[in-house]
Amino acid sequence: VPAARADPTMSRWWLTATLLLVILVPGRLDALDVEPWPDRFVFQRVDDRADITIRGTTETATTIEARLLTAADGTPIGPWRAVARPAAAGPWHGQLDDVPSGGWYRLELRTVEASANAENRVETPRFGVGIVIAMIGQSNMVKMFTEIAFPGDQDRGTVEKASPHPLTVCLGYRRPRLAADRIHGYNRGENYLQSPTWGDVTGVGAIRFANRLATTLDLPILLLDYAIDGTSIRQWTDLSWPRWQRFATAVEEVGDLEAVFWHQGFNDARAGMSKAEYMAALDRLDAQILALLPEARRPNMFIAVQNRGDYGYRTLYDDGYDTVRHAQLAWPARHRHAFHAGTTVDLDLATRDFHRGNGHFPASQYEILADRYARALFHALTIPGWEHGVEGGYVTHAEIQGETILVTVGHQHGTRLRLRDPAADVEGFVIHEGDRPLRLGRGLGTARIVGANEVRLTIDPAHVTEVARAARAGTLRLTYLAGQNPFAQQNSELGRRQTGNVLYDDFAYAPGRDGLPINHTPTPIVIEPSP
Repeated sequence: VPAARADPTMSRWWLTATLLLVILVPGRLDALDVEPWPDRFVFQRVDDRADITIRGTTETATTIEARLLTAADGTPIGPWRAVARPAAAGPWHGQLDDVPSGGWYRLELRTVEASANAENRVETPRFGVGIVIAMIGQSNMVKMFTEIAFPGDQDRGTVEKASPHPLTVCLGYRRPRLAADRIHGYNRGENYLQSPTWGDVTGVGAIRFANRLATTLDLPILLLDYAIDGTSIRQWTDLSWPRWQRFATAVEEVGDLEAVFWHQGFNDARAGMSKAEYMAALDRLDAQILALLPEARRPNMFIAVQNRGDYGYRTLYDDGYDTVRHAQLAWPARHRHAFHAGTTVDLDLATRDFHRGNGHFPASQYEILADRYARALFHALTIPGWEHGVEGGYVTHAEIQGETILVTVGHQHGTRLRLRDPAADVEGFVIHEGDRPLRLGRGLGTARIVGANEVRLTIDPAHVTEVARAARAGTLRLTYLAGQNPFAQQNSELGRRQTGNVLYDDFAYAPGRDGLPINHTPTPIVIEPSP
């Protein structure tokens, strides 16, 4: 799990006078001042632990001790430990090592001279050791934090009011300025959440994402909300851009990141960026974020594959959108720490009649995107039941048996081929005839686990003869796309235009399903004919 050692100096934008509160009690401890972090601050875990840096001032040379308490009832967790031994009066800093992940906690501090007096102690605000995630990009990431379901907005699906999990908090932009006649507005204002909270942030997507992480991992979750509508990757890789500098300051203040989620591509598509240019820009962004972190620790990077965007039933920018999506699909293969966070193309197709191709979605679709984000992180962290990738399963063989294709899966460390719902259809398998992917439902129906290391794919009855012919000819191939990357190849744009702008994006995915613990198969497997 990539992460960095926490050391929040707390010296810039959130340490305002209102936050520099020192909790003191009468008596001996007027000689000990402690600079607190904001209430419910989250320290990024390192191997499920963190070293907590503490700063303050003292009027005398002394030994300062600390111990960990539960925030709920003050129950001590572990003994007193010396954290600093300032040799003279003045500023001091210390460190409590190996604080376990979880939360919420407080630290209780005392001087050795006052150790016998339980009243002469000071407590810090609450904090947790957990996961810090940066959420950046343009409008669709903004709307993860702002889009809610309003009565009469024809939302596709049922969206209840989002209630944040008690272990989740957010930093960054507050709810944006809203024009009186545009209740769905999402342009960012200049107001910020300057301490960990949700404030008036109400977006169902971001809250659902954080809630899923907290519920599954039982850890405090801090989201950094710094996406900006209408931006391009050229702005995000411009170190002089004020919005980049503001985001960089936030990253430096929290000290470390578990992951970065990036959803963007609209303006880059319209600007005509080439695939190579976009991938090179992602490399620069990745390097910029890495440079902000202590010891150059590398967070996971997740790419949300861009939808069609604001094409408005036109074809003007379609080639640009395709180019950006292909770059987003290809870039993670170059980096072990990079993953796909899912696609929004199918969400765009599902809601085009309502949103008229403006590239945005109703609240229920941002909930689906939140689930994809969560699954992507679970896969990358190899959470039990969500594993894939690092020494995971891999497809070893595939052959036609009557009206099915039997896929054999191997594993480096024993078989972990399972779904949370064993009866669920398996997603992620795509069959190809030569270089042409066969659409889900055209040549391939359901896929089910049938053994410890076998998956059986059902061929659409109408296409059994066609699929069998291709297998006999040696032109039939099978690819598996891991659960966090439910995006297959596209067919010809020319064909799309010739049929009245109908999109031919292929998917091996249905919302709400889990992926298998199997690696991608970047080289398609030959599907053998029946023996």
